[in-house]
Amino acid sequence: VGLVSGKTATAKTTVNAATEQKTVSKEWDLTNADSDWTGTGTVPYFNQPFGFKKKGASMTAKNVEELVNINFSSVKSPTLDFAVKSLCNGATSSKLTLSMVNKDGTVLGESQIITPVNKSSASDTTYQQVTFTPVAGVTGFKIECTTFGKNVLVNGAKFTLTYETETANVIEVTDVASHPETVFQNGSINGSEVLLNVKYDNNSIGTESAHHVKVDTSIIKNGVVATAYYDEEENLFATFNVDVIEKQVIDILTCDNTSDVGSYTSWEMESDNGIKYKGLSSSTNSTIQIRSSNSNSGIITTTALENYVIKSVTVVFDTQTTSGRTLNIYLSNKAYTDISDLYSSDIALSGSIVYGTSTTYEATEDLSYLGLRSQSNAIYLKSITIEYKKVDPNKPSISITNEKIPLWMHVNDNMKFTATTTNADDTIISWSVDNDTVAQIDDEGQVTTKEEGSFKVTAKITVNGKDYSATTSEIQVIDLVHDGTLDDPFSVADALKVCEKVGSTDSVGEYYIKGFVISAPKLYTKTLTFYIADEISDNINKLYLFDAKNIGGEDFTSTDEVSIGDIVIGFGHLAKYSKDGEDISELNKGTLTSITTIEDQANNFIAHWKTEIKFDQTNGAICDLFTAGNTSTVEKLLEEYDELNEYVKPLVDETVIGEDVNNDVVENPNAITFKEHVEWVRAMLEAKASPSGSDASRFTTLLSNKDYHTVSNILIISALTLVTILSYVIVSKKKRID
Repeated sequence: VGLVSGKTATAKTTVNAATEQKTVSKEWDLTNADSDWTGTGTVPYFNQPFGFKKKGASMTAKNVEELVNINFSSVKSPTLDFAVKSLCNGATSSKLTLSMVNKDGTVLGESQIITPVNKSSASDTTYQQVTFTPVAGVTGFKIECTTFGKNVLVNGAKFTLTYETETANVIEVTDVASHPETVFQNGSINGSEVLLNVKYDNNSIGTESAHHVKVDTSIIKNGVVATAYYDEEENLFATFNVDVIEKQVIDILTCDNTSDVGSYTSWEMESDNGIKYKGLSSSTNSTIQIRSSNSNSGIITTTALENYVIKSVTVVFDTQTTSGRTLNIYLSNKAYTDISDLYSSDIALSGSIVYGTSTTYEATEDLSYLGLRSQSNAIYLKSITIEYKKVDPNKPSISITNEKIPLWMHVNDNMKFTATTTNADDTIISWSVDNDTVAQIDDEGQVTTKEEGSFKVTAKITVNGKDYSATTSEIQVIDLVHDGTLDDPFSVADALKVCEKVGSTDSVGEYYIKGFVISAPKLYTKTLTFYIADEISDNINKLYLFDAKNIGGEDFTSTDEVSIGDIVIGFGHLAKYSKDGEDISELNKGTLTSITTIEDQANNFIAHWKTEIKFDQTNGAICDLFTAGNTSTVEKLLEEYDELNEYVKPLVDETVIGEDVNNDVVENPNAITFKEHVEWVRAMLEAKASPSGSDASRFTTLLSNKDYHTVSNILIISALTLVTILSYVIVSKKKRID
């Protein structure tokens, strides 16, 4: 019994076989361009396995080792039939050359030429077959475009080996010619996967497939002995070593099993591993297209395999993707329900893959559910490969269980973190932060932030001398005044601080920002772009609202819909870019949630003034404030008036107030402009007119009766008169005194 490469073989009694001649035929279907072929052709090509766009482009079938083990000199009439389906719409000048090759890709024997059919649809093509006489060393075929007229599509390829042999009695199994190197735990090896070297009773040798294989795969272990039996009765056999490994769970997403249409479409699918995926994507040139981050486009898993977690995510970018664009990855122990989950302001980013920099993300925590979306702008992916790994269900674990982990916190802020454990009863949880100059945490998980910076929180347990931990994503600490919510939107100053922390990639969360429009809007494809600031005259500390949509996500149709001086609130992602040497902080492709026009601001101020002063036709109530000694309200209102910006103040000043009951301004002798009214109030304040005692009630009564002349005398008698108020009451407003 021969021994090869350390493998053992045992021969037993002869197995009787028939003596008639038999024909052996084996077929290889090579329709998967990625796994079956390699070369310079385009893969895939217009939804076909591959194609050729130029002369000299070629594809070579990957090695079929079974061919190497056949001794063609010992068999009768061997043939290799190679069949190809190809088309070239609109031209017949393109030619394909078919050749046999060895494992190094060297052409063997004579080549043959076929002409692709002149068809417009791949469904109209049929196989064209050529026949070769196989020679020793052949392992596959090569297709080369040797004459080019127009693009060629190849939508099918297969080859068939046929030969005749005289059957003989197998008298010995000498060794195992080939076998799988690994087998999954609790899996099995099929007899057809093992080739045995055998000796026949006519002194010839050959290879035969095993009938069946026995191996214990219940325990993960290297070097497990497997026995391959040639016959059902188990008379002839050989043994080999195989490694029992953990089952691999790998899902591969392409446009074929997600969305294969050219518009953004919602889809759902269940993989062969039983994991359910849900997405909103498009297909462009046989890729998965995930568009910009504000479009609720992405991919999630809604189910998970028990005791399996995500090990890694690997993508193949298409060259349509702009360099630097980023795929964000969100792992969770909670099932996703909708793509919009990926756009929540409190979702934690696990990691990212950047085109031109990386292709694989390796998970750092044992989490079961996956979310993928573009950080900003369109990304084109040929494939997404998700690998899962099995975890011990009895393994101790810990997880931080706060419903929402914040992306940022204020300075001098507080938050309580909580955690739960499994398979670790009565174990003490220890808490820590990775940057104790920015934040501190006590034994109960209470965090107190101290200064600007960033930190992560870790919860740890120790079981049988081994540590198990869970860590949050990075939390930014920023000295902000507002929360960035709809109820408390960021000021522009707040937003600029966030942009500084975020850098050139969009913020994970989306925020509300409020400010004055300080530049004339520009209309771009139904969106407006302009700057906002906290002060109408501040052209330095400003935020760029880029490609903003109208309220409710509606399109803008004119630049007149937003004007300089308006107050807007925008919602979206923040980022900071460098363009032409200038740093630009921006709200990227956000949506406006409110627009307060200049007119609205003027009307709001006037209404506020009237409410506070309780303005009526006689102006008597104004003086009520003075007689009550309530000058602080007047001072505050005058301060607000003085702070009105250059766009709002003219509208306020020109407004006529003091209408009669019929709102007939023209005929009302007491109607004055707001500016005149402010002058009257300011004069009263400067005179500190506040009669007291018995004069107070008389003062009010006289005002109610419009007896301004007597009012002036009271002010004189009270020694409270200043030239300012007398000149205003007696000279400037002679008509009113009359």
